[in-house]
Formats: sequence, C-alpha cells, structure tokens
Amino acid sequence: MKRKLLYFLLLLLPLVAKSQTWEWEHKIIGWGPYNPASNIIVDKSGNSYFLVEDSSSFAESSNNIIKIGDPSLVKISPEGILIWKATIHSSDSSWIIAAYPYEGAINITPDGNIIVCAALPGALSFGNITLPADSKHPIPNNINNKVWTQIFLAECDTSGLWQQASILGAITTADEIDGIAMNKNASVNVAISYRDSLTIGSTSYRANPYDTIKPYSQYDLWYSTYVGNFKMDGQLSWGKNYPGLQIPLSQNNLNHIILDQNNQLYFILEDTFSEYIYKLRPDGSLIYSKNIPAPIQDFRLDNADNITICGMLFDTVNFGNNIILKGTTKGNGFVVKLDSAFTAQTGFILEGVSGNVIFQICPEKSGSLFILGRFDGNLKFGDSVYSNLNYLRSFFIAEYSATGSTSMKSIMPHSNTMPADFILDSSGKLIIDWFLDDFIGYGNIVLGCDTIYDYSEINVLTKLDPRLLSINKIPFCTGDSLICTDTSLYSNLTWKFRDGTTQTGNKIVYPSKTKGYYHFTLYATNSVGCQVFISDSFKHPAPPVAAFSMKDSVACEYTKVILNDISKTDTIAPGNWPQDTWDFGDGTSSQTNKTATKIYQDTGSFKIKLSYNNGFCTTDTALKINVIPAPKPGFNVSDSVGCPPLAVQISNASTKLVSSYYYDFGNGMHDTVQSPIISYTKSGNYKILQKLKGPSGCVTEDSAIIHVRRAFSSKDTSDIENVSVGGSHYIGIQWAGMPGCSVYDLYRYSDHDSASNKLILQTKYAIYTDSININSDAHSYTYSFQAEDSCGNVTSRGRVGRTMLLTGSLDQNLNPVLKWNPYFGWPNGVGDHSIYREKADSSFVMVGYSHDTIFTDFSFEKNPVYEECYRVDAYANNYPFVSRSNYFCFGTSPEIFVPDIFTPNGDTLNDIFTPVFSGIASWSMEIYNRWGGKIYSFSSPSERPGEAGWDGTFKGQPAPYGVYAYYINAKDYNGNAIIKKGTVILER
Repeated sequence: MKRKLLYFLLLLLPLVAKSQTWEWEHKIIGWGPYNPASNIIVDKSGNSYFLVEDSSSFAESSNNIIKIGDPSLVKISPEGILIWKATIHSSDSSWIIAAYPYEGAINITPDGNIIVCAALPGALSFGNITLPADSKHPIPNNINNKVWTQIFLAECDTSGLWQQASILGAITTADEIDGIAMNKNASVNVAISYRDSLTIGSTSYRANPYDTIKPYSQYDLWYSTYVGNFKMDGQLSWGKNYPGLQIPLSQNNLNHIILDQNNQLYFILEDTFSEYIYKLRPDGSLIYSKNIPAPIQDFRLDNADNITICGMLFDTVNFGNNIILKGTTKGNGFVVKLDSAFTAQTGFILEGVSGNVIFQICPEKSGSLFILGRFDGNLKFGDSVYSNLNYLRSFFIAEYSATGSTSMKSIMPHSNTMPADFILDSSGKLIIDWFLDDFIGYGNIVLGCDTIYDYSEINVLTKLDPRLLSINKIPFCTGDSLICTDTSLYSNLTWKFRDGTTQTGNKIVYPSKTKGYYHFTLYATNSVGCQVFISDSFKHPAPPVAAFSMKDSVACEYTKVILNDISKTDTIAPGNWPQDTWDFGDGTSSQTNKTATKIYQDTGSFKIKLSYNNGFCTTDTALKINVIPAPKPGFNVSDSVGCPPLAVQISNASTKLVSSYYYDFGNGMHDTVQSPIISYTKSGNYKILQKLKGPSGCVTEDSAIIHVRRAFSSKDTSDIENVSVGGSHYIGIQWAGMPGCSVYDLYRYSDHDSASNKLILQTKYAIYTDSININSDAHSYTYSFQAEDSCGNVTSRGRVGRTMLLTGSLDQNLNPVLKWNPYFGWPNGVGDHSIYREKADSSFVMVGYSHDTIFTDFSFEKNPVYEECYRVDAYANNYPFVSRSNYFCFGTSPEIFVPDIFTPNGDTLNDIFTPVFSGIASWSMEIYNRWGGKIYSFSSPSERPGEAGWDGTFKGQPAPYGVYAYYINAKDYNGNAIIKKGTVILER
C-alpha cells in the first residue's frame, strides 16, 4: 500500500519479554518516517522478521531535503525480545520526498534464511558486502530532477549475518517494492511499482509510454508494475512490464505476490475502476487472468491453492457463479473466495451504516479466516452490531470460520492509523504491524505497562492470541449475563457500558429490559500488571410471549382435548429449545413442543397452564376448561387376528349412562346394538369404531384393529422370475414374493435326476443361492416353487426357470464353436444372447451375439495358444432379467491343421500356405518338390519378420502347378515333439 511520507526521528527501543496470553501487547518498534516493510514473516520457531528504520541519524528538513537513517532487518523472539538487527547502509542519505526509497519486502528461503528486496540510493553496505553506486543514474539533490535509487536483493542468515547481495536495477520516483516470493528453484520473484521509469539490466521502461513524465502530483500519476524472476546474483530469468494507468495515488494497492504449490505466480494489477488477478507459469508465461470489478486490498492462498480476496465495494458487483455482493456509495468491506481457476465459490460483505473496508486477511489451517478491517459508524458482522464508540473510525479483528460462524476478537478506536501487515505465527497468534499517526485504543497507546509515548508518528507491533479471552453473553428476561472465562489470566475486571453504568467481577448481569444492541468495554489487568481491554456488544432479544389455543372452553369426559402452542419469540437458545411445560390442573403435567393432548377422567373446572422457555427465560399463560359428564367407552373382541371368513363377537364394556350405541366395522357396514357380531370375508386390516352418546350430549369413542390374514385361492400360481449360474458350484434363484405367504417350498429338477422334482428348501424369503450337490458345468437345472399362506392354503406351481448349459468344440480350422440349451421360463421368451470371452486379467469382453443357441468365434483363429473360457448371457424379451450360463473352457491339447490346397495367384485369398496351430510353442516347416528337392524352409520364431508360410515361389519365381510335400516339426508347451507330414496342391 502507498503511504504518505513522515518526518520524525527513527528510534528502536529495547523490548521487554511478557507473558503471551490474550492481550493487546503493543511493542514499540520505532517512530520517525515510517516502517519500510510491507510484510512480516515468521519462521518455524516463532521468531518474527521485518524491516525498520535505524536510529543512526536524525531526520531534518531543509530545502526539501530529508536526511534519514538506514534501514535494518530485525529479528524478534516469540516473546517480543529483540534478538538482533542487521543494518543496510547507504552512501547517500539525501533524497527527495517524492522518492519513497525505503519501501521493501522480505521473504524466507527453504533453509530458513531471510531474503530482502528494497530500494536505496547510492552505494550499499551489508556488513562485509559492498555494492557500488549506480554511475548511470546519479542522484541529484533537486526536487525537479529524477531521483534514482538502486533495487537490491540480499540474503541474511538466522544469526544476522549477510550472506550475499546484488543489484537488480535502478528506479526513479519508486513507489514501493510490492512483494517478493521465494521460488522452489532458489530464484526470487519480485513485483515493483514505479511512477517514472525503471531500468532492469539493459532494458528501460517508462511508466507513461504515451506522454512526457509529469511532475509529482498525488492525483495525476502514472503507475506501472514490473514482475520478474531473479537469481540471487541479480541475473534476470524473465521479466514482465505491465503498462501504467493515470490514477490517484491511494488506489494503487498491489500488496504482494504469492507462489502456489506448483510454483505458479499470482499477483494483483490495478485498473482505473477494477483490478485483475494474474496467474503466471514458472517461466513467466500467462496462464490466465480475471477481472475483479472492485478495489482489492489483500489476497492470500490457502493450503488447497484457493484464493481469498478482500477489499471495499461501492456498488453491487457480480463475481460470477451466483456470488453477487451489494455495497454502498460509502463502501462496504467484502471477502470472496475463488478456486485455483479464479471461479468464485463463496463471498460475504460487511454491513454498516457507514463505510467500512477490509484491509487484510489471514487464512488458518483449520479453514478459518482472520479479518483485519476498519469501519465508520456501526458495523454488522454475523448476528451482532458493533459501534465505533464515539470515535470517527475503529479498527476490528474478527474470525470467519469454515462453517460460516462469526466471532469478533476486538474493536479498537483510532484516529490516523494504518495496518502494515497481518500474519499468523506458528503458535496460532496474530501479529500486526501498525503505522500510528495519533492513537489506537482509548486515549493514547498502551506500550509496555501503561508507558505513554505521546509522539504523533510511531510504529507499533501488536501480538494477539485470538483463541483466548472469550466472553459468554447469555440473554435472560430481566437482564443479560456477561461472563469472562479467563479469570486465571486476568484480574480487576471492569465492565463499562455506553449508558455510563459500570460493574466489576468475572460474572455480571446487565439490566437490559428492551430488545436491541448494547455496547460495552471490558478492562482487565493481565498477569504482568498491564491493563488491557476489549470492546464488544451483545443483542438483547425481545422477551418471549407464551400463548396457546384450544377449540372450546367446554370438553367432555374421556374426550381428547388438543392444545396448540402459539407462543412467540425472536431468539431461541442453541440446543433442545424451546420447551413447553403443560400443567393440566388435575395433578398431571407433560413436556411437549408445539402441541399437547389431554383426556380428562373427571368432571369439573380445570386451569391449564403453559410455561414457555426459549432457552433464556420462561413466561407463563393459562386458560380454564370445564369438563362435563360423558359415558366411558370400551369393548372387547373375540378374535383380533384370523383367516377369512373371520367372525368377530363384540362385547360392550362401557360404563356410566349411555343413551345410544353406534359401531362402524371398517368394511362399509355398521350397527347400533350394544354387542354386535361381524364377519370379515376379505383379507386386510379393519378398524372397529365404537361411538357412545350420553344424556349430556357428549359423544365418546373407542376403537380396535382387526387383522384378517391373506388367503391364497386355487387361481393363485407361483412363478420363478429368474435363475442364473454363478459358477461351477452355485446357482441364484429369484421368484416373485407373494403377500400373505408364510413359507415357500422350492423344488429342483436336474437333467440327470431320476425323480421329476425334489424339494430342496423351505424359506420365508423370495431368493436363494443353490450350492448343494450341483454341477452347473455338466448339467442344466430347472426350478419351481409353491407358496403356502398362514391359513394352510397352497398355490399351484406356475412358471419354472431352467439354466443354460454351455458346451463347445473346435471346427476343422480350430475355431471355437459354442452351443447351449435355451433358457426356459420367461413369459415372453429370450430376446438375445451375448457371448463373452475371458481376458488375461480375468475380466470378460463381449465377442459377439446370437439369436440362436450356437456361436463360432472367428476372432480367435490368429492366436496360436488356445486356452480360453467363455460364458453366455441371455436377455429376457420385455422382462428385466438376465440369466448367465456356466463357464466353458477349451483345453490346451496340441493340434495342427494343414490345408490340402492353396492358390498363390495374388487375389489375397488363400495365397499363403501355412498351418493352423493350437497348443504349439514352436515349429518349423520344409517344402519339397516331386523330385525331393527342398524349395522352402521356415522356423518359428522367424528370422524373416512378417513371413508365416510359403507364398508359392522358388528363388523369386512362381513355382509350377503340382503336388508338393511338407514336413512339420513342432513342440508343445510341455516340450513334446510332434511330427506332421503330407502333401499340398499348388494351383493358380
């Protein structure tokens, strides 16, 4: 970020170690012009590194010339103790105020050393390392001339010793070194913003390529950004210059550059009204960029290389993927998360009555996001509203968790303050670097233990553990309990509220009576005696209103009274809330939510009371009900379960006076006698309902359920749906389940069984795997079943299911010929067959299909080693089932088939005389003419690639028509010799 130049003394004070509990532990780093660092880094041990100005000289203003000290790289322990500082000296401490020569950036190498990149005038000294001044770009002491500074790259080890340094280039009116990122190949990526011109090696760039360079003016500037990759010796690997834009100084907000896990580079480049995210390959070539139509203040990558950006919105902005955020003309802080392809995933905005902005964000490994921002007036974050406590502006630190919950960590009123950087150290604590023009907090800054440094320009380092000092805010009806949970770390707790009231102690009750937000500040003394504070607010809800309704204020005995909870509340506590407690006024009660039912057993007047609790407080309400006399219902049945026809005798068991009886039997019939008889002829469930009417006009009810079992008729049949072979030793059978069945009888018939059917199973399930005494590789099996109901009725056997038995043989050309018996049992027959052959990895590949029950596999004739297994799948026609055959495998017995004629006439048909083999590992063949002369020989493997037989030539000329003798000497895979000889006719 671009910051105004300050003109005060630079001083580095010793720091005192303090207990790292929750506190705003402000460590003064120095006051004077400003801290040149735009980032902080923390090593694995928790040590912090950053750049500060040294105190070797005073700042004096004379004739627009500022004399300042040299910057130092500083190492601070996790406890805040200064370990060392490594100073960078410049031979020229005179510079013009428009130059900003001290902006810089730092990073850390894989071995833990610190990389520094900054711009300084004149010759540079790093301990024993000296870099000469830039003779091509002298530094004139005149505000109207260019001010040249040298961009350097240096490495410092963890003990404070400089290891190497180099010059990258020269820059005039430098704005800042925006960031550096350590590459995996030990090179360094650098981003530079400049206003006039930049020289890298032998190449010079101008910020304004279209016009002459204009004099310095905050609102009439041209900016350019340069991104390059450098080795530590200053050699440039690649560099990209991005043209400048004439924009106000305050809008150029390229903060840093980032490398992802694949060594790809991300950086922000600003346009006049929006900004771009760029993604480059390690060689500097562009992968893609994305326009973000809003000012960006910061961007970070998480462990999954997702990108989170933050800034300030002034209008409604569509980030794509339905992420639409609405800002105001005064500005609203926003956060948007993008994936590695720059596609928007989530986003939210900070609401407030006045402008707010998110300066920086810091992702945590758990997925939480820490946010550092500023707001004017009031700020709404989550379900809470926070006030700036009568100051014009306030800073805040908040957490946005991976689950979407929000937590405010602290609110800090301020005057003219700017955060420089914001980072999580290895222990999970937040470190913030501040530029303070006036104050932060209440009154002046608290440094150390109430030590007040009343300087108008200082730099302060703050450390905060965001996981501690939690305040529980529990709303109740008459007030709100505020509880500080960290009493072991703090004492002298004082709570101050905006209305002027003050309370002390770990747990207090603020007497909030009306709904709304209440703001407070908690002051406490930490373990080292320093006063700390946190500002927050709580929302007091409107008290709940208990209410319920019932149909009438008069009810009958033995009749259900329905009570509906219609209570109202605007806040419900987490957990099992709200809760209703009902007191029915007759000595009974219950706890239910929303609806309660009550049957009164006595007459009289009763007061029903509802106690409604929303988790914070309880309110009551009550209504009266009058219960009048009614007959007590009741009856008994002779049988509640049975087979049709089922006769049920109903015996009246009611008491008290009854004027009339009414029975509904649930089958469309009814009766008005006291104890009727009903007969059920169909299966099903029936509800008998008794209604009694008394002299008072009350009607009471009782009921019972009758279950009539399902019974099979002579027309019911039992159908097998599918049978399928699962291997040599089991077969899967599936049949249609029948409601009301108590047992299934499964029968099997084999093509080798003497009995027609054999009972193999009695079961309650409609599926079975048959694996006892079967061999599906040798036999086909037929299955059928019968179903028996609980009343003893048995169905007749319907469709059967018969498996397919697959067999095969080789034809004269050694092609596999497969045959199988058809599947039998599907209502619409077989639609088609698919034939599968097993591959080397034991999976199967389809080699063809057949409408018939025979198939020849011609695709296999080219394979000289025959050891293959097949299966056939049959598909039902208009029926959702498939039946699989057994596996059939051809053996490895050696076979040699030799044709008795061939015609080498060039028509590509039978032009080569060659045998066909099965189970043969190697072979050779010789051809003789009728006089016994050898005219051809061939061996396998062949010394003549591509040749696999005799083409009918001798010494390059066509052999004549006639009979020729062949002699074949072969070996099978067991090493056995096989001789085959005979004659073949050559015909053209």
